[in-house]
Amino acid sequence: MQKQRMSSILQRLMLGALIFLNLPSCTRPSKVTAPKEKIFRFGAEAKLVSLDPHVTKDVYSSQAQSLFYETLYHYHYLKRPFEIVPVIAESLPEVSKDRKTYKIRLKKGIHFHDDACFPGGKGREVKADDVVYLFHRMATPNFSSPIYGALEDNIEGIKDFHNGKAPSITGVRAIDPYTVEIRLERILPRFLHILTDMRTAILPKECVEKYGDAFARRAVGTGAFVLQEADLASKIVAVRNPNYRHMTYPAEGSVDDAEKGLLADAGKELPLLDKVVFEVVVEAQPRWLKFMKGEYELIGIPKDNLPHALEGEKLSSELQARGIKLFRSIRSDVTATIFNMDDPVWGKKKELRQAYALTLDVPKIIEVQYGNQAIRAHSMIDPSMYGYDPAFKSKWAVRDVKRARALIAKAGYPDGKGLPPIIYPRDSSTLSRQLEELLKAQLAEAGITLQAVPMTWPEMMRTQQTRNFVAMGIGMVSTVPDVEDMMGIINSKMIFSTQNSAAYRNPRVDKLIDEITMIENGPARLAKIKEMIAILDEDLPYVPLTHRIGNQLVQSWVKNHVYTDNLLLGHFVKYHRIETSGERQ
Repeated sequence: MQKQRMSSILQRLMLGALIFLNLPSCTRPSKVTAPKEKIFRFGAEAKLVSLDPHVTKDVYSSQAQSLFYETLYHYHYLKRPFEIVPVIAESLPEVSKDRKTYKIRLKKGIHFHDDACFPGGKGREVKADDVVYLFHRMATPNFSSPIYGALEDNIEGIKDFHNGKAPSITGVRAIDPYTVEIRLERILPRFLHILTDMRTAILPKECVEKYGDAFARRAVGTGAFVLQEADLASKIVAVRNPNYRHMTYPAEGSVDDAEKGLLADAGKELPLLDKVVFEVVVEAQPRWLKFMKGEYELIGIPKDNLPHALEGEKLSSELQARGIKLFRSIRSDVTATIFNMDDPVWGKKKELRQAYALTLDVPKIIEVQYGNQAIRAHSMIDPSMYGYDPAFKSKWAVRDVKRARALIAKAGYPDGKGLPPIIYPRDSSTLSRQLEELLKAQLAEAGITLQAVPMTWPEMMRTQQTRNFVAMGIGMVSTVPDVEDMMGIINSKMIFSTQNSAAYRNPRVDKLIDEITMIENGPARLAKIKEMIAILDEDLPYVPLTHRIGNQLVQSWVKNHVYTDNLLLGHFVKYHRIETSGERQ
């Protein structure tokens, strides 16, 4: 699903920006000290769209939302590959013999945050009716839930409710105040992954009804942190939830985890922090400077600072001397160009999309845009997903401008004459502008014109959802380690929910998606995934570009950090511990 995955594809620094590590030593901070409070600060690359988890599908909004909201299930902090663990649920569900009925019991004593939407302002206890409300809200007619399409043919009665043919969803009911039953239309071996998605977070109906549109700037969940300050364009401040009792730091882990000290806080109540500050800083260089001054606890290394932060694949001796730690991994993502398949030219003629792919010099993009911190992507399946095939190579992966020109002529535009430009929204950062210039120069060699339209991140999200574009860059981040997390963007049933922003329609792909969803892992499933990827490589609603390498730096006073993709950072930050300046003396 996306599951929503959004664009980080546009990231590069000002060529003329000062690089902090090159500044004269007298301008460097003489001493960087740990904070006086147990605080975790980090910078986001774009403005948030909303704090309502049921309406968004971008990484940055989800990062912030997961500070405050929780799902029935999530992932064990330390175990890889990911292992599902209960959060609001008491345990893994009881599943019927026919594997179509799930009985989920809730933990008792979990309360929503205190808020004026409740009588006396005191947060009430979470009940099974809140889970029932979740499904009804997602399926409400004319409510644009990005995840509804993943449930439409799978939950008994949900489609009838969505279409106004039934007053409720017959397949979701509260058996008692702490037990909910979900009945499926068909066997879904990986159904629980849906219930880990932030878009299935549990929230109170009375708060949604009280605040209306203003609910986008509020957060009333069950999470480890309570909202203190919310400005979607600049800063989110979260403070410890004093009533959080239902999760503790994990006691299980590997021998390696123990040796790294990751089990030292086993059994302690969460969160281990008092405050989290999520600050929007669009340009990379100011984020880097704040980290180097000790004002952020974590940062991804900006491209222009890579030569100074890394020596090969290791942390530079200068940063090691400061106690800074490097965490490095292939990210669970793919960057790509998405085409609007409803566009009368670029969407209808696959030869043009194939020509676009052939014209791109992706190794050059990896070198210039990502400082060689990425690998070539050949499909929309990222390396963390079941179904990823490292041996698969796209037919369009090797640059061939001559062949691209031939395809453009075949589509009816010899030498590019009469070919409409690609209207290409991009965010307003310097990094995005420089990627635009790189793409323009490459595409021009084949007679393709790229016409960029700068806009803010929320405007880009609206543009994508309304499909008011010809093509645009996206970054898709996976939240579950399975190909199902990707299939929503190509399923025609997901066009209404805006997950399939390309408006891609292919009956054979839809049938394969259904089959891939219903069968267990194994050779038969892998064969169907392989067929699906081959069709996508021919149709190219998405032109895959890269899988990025994540290089995370954390300060010396940050404990319990493990490499975490951006989308999961908000959920996992509660496991971090800060050694304050007083504790370090």
